[in-house]
Formats: sequence, C-alpha cells, structure tokens
Amino acid sequence: VAETLGAKWNLTYQKIIFPQIFPALCSAAGLAAFWACGDFAISSILSDENISLAMVSKELVESYRLEAAGLLVWLILLLGLTIWFLFWRMANVFDRKSTN
Repeated sequence: VAETLGAKWNLTYQKIIFPQIFPALCSAAGLAAFWACGDFAISSILSDENISLAMVSKELVESYRLEAAGLLVWLILLLGLTIWFLFWRMANVFDRKSTN
C-alpha cells in the first residue's frame, strides 16, 4: 500500500518491514548466541587447541574431572542465558519504541 501511494522501497523497508521483523531477528540471534556459547563441535573441527570454554569443559569431562567441568558448564549456561536475555530485552525495547 505504501509503495502504491508513492513511498520508496527503502522508506517502506525502514518504516514498515524492519520494525515487524526486528523482534524475530533478535530472538533468532539470541538463540544462536546461546547455542554458540556451548558449542564445541565446530570449534574442535576448526582448531586442535582449546579455544573456548565449551572445549575446556569437554576436555575436563573426558579426563573425569567432573566437578570442574560441572562448574564450567554452569558458567557457560549462565553466559548463554545472559546473552539471550540481552537480545530478548533489545527486541522488547525496540518493539515498545516502535509502537509509540
């Protein structure tokens, strides 16, 4: 409708389409960040060294140091949930701002 009434495509995207898809993009980014915090499969393919907390915790589990691995897993979970919450909060703040 906006393009029919003479609006340019970039204005339509900026004012109509982007505010509608931004919360979904933030949710997807938060979920991807949560997954990436605890992922060790791709990191172990890309590098032979321990370059992430998930790889260190995997190594600790493999060497039966379960207490230390459990602590790192809780830290990874807390970090992932914090990042997911930040993306979720950003989507909610933007959603409230765009409706005003």
